Amino acid sequence: MAYLIIALMCLVLSVPALFLLKSPAEVGCEPYGSEENSVAKVTSMKTDSEWGLTRKQALRSPVFYIMWLTCMLYSVGCGVQQYIANFATMELGQSITYGAKAAMFMSLGCVGSSIILGYINDKFGVKAGLGWGALFILVGYGGMIYSINSPNFLIISSLLVGLGGSMYTVQCPLLARTALGNKDYSSIWSLMMMGNSMIGAFTFSSIGLFYDLGGSYKGAFIMAIVLYFAALIIGSIGINMSKKLKLRYR
Repeated sequence: MAYLIIALMCLVLSVPALFLLKSPAEVGCEPYGSEENSVAKVTSMKTDSEWGLTRKQALRSPVFYIMWLTCMLYSVGCGVQQYIANFATMELGQSITYGAKAAMFMSLGCVGSSIILGYINDKFGVKAGLGWGALFILVGYGGMIYSINSPNFLIISSLLVGLGGSMYTVQCPLLARTALGNKDYSSIWSLMMMGNSMIGAFTFSSIGLFYDLGGSYKGAFIMAIVLYFAALIIGSIGINMSKKLKLRYR
């Protein structure tokens, strides 16, 4: 019934929107962000932001594969958080409603993480962003493990996991652009995305094996912590190595 209700909501909201949407020009407005984009273009011309490797050059650089490995680690690690509702219902024995509530708080954390990560990367750099993810995943999944004996701790733990849960969608593109430059970024990132998506898809179902084989998601949570800290270390190494590339390909 829930699927039917969601489908009906999409139908009711989207179909009328087809006839109500207007372009900004029709109401005498500029598209949202147009002024910011113009300023950004002028600013980028005055900086070294146009440095970068071509796709061919990137494929010959160890930095590319280090960054790619980092993104793959995040791709697998971020899959664990999708099992929070299963953890709540199957392992903790809570209601489906409670499991949905935990998943909702995780999603809210991801929204907050997306905003905060952008600020952290702008203010302190990509390494700080890597540290942010590792910290909150450690605390969040540590709380998940603790909630096995104290289920009331699940909701706050879900929120904390969410605060570190946007690393794949937010941090990975920033890592690729920082380490390999803007010159051929779209081509390089599209190639990386194929591998990231494939590894994430092939490993997602295997995360459930932790529960099938051991009767607990504790192993999956520990794996996620290890993956995030491995990504922190490997990603930091790649960023350090990319400094030489920046001097070479400016």
